[in-house]
Amino acid sequence: MVLGSKMSKKEKEELEELAKVLDTLSLTTETSLNEIGIVLEHMTRTVKHLAMRLEMLEDNFYASIDEHPPEIPEDDKLIN
Repeated sequence: MVLGSKMSKKEKEELEELAKVLDTLSLTTETSLNEIGIVLEHMTRTVKHLAMRLEMLEDNFYASIDEHPPEIPEDDKLIN
């Protein structure tokens, strides 16, 4: 394709159409990346929240064991 005034009308139209396609593609890509960023932020918060809940559950589990230790059955066969 020849640049400048030697370009035919059809070539100029094709070039303008290509420019519009590239603009649309760049806008779409930017929008997609922004949306992916938002989703990753939500996922990060969710994982952090789940980790905190799991830690609370673990703390409660071990606290209940400290308060009420499991009974170990007496076995005459145990060697002390």
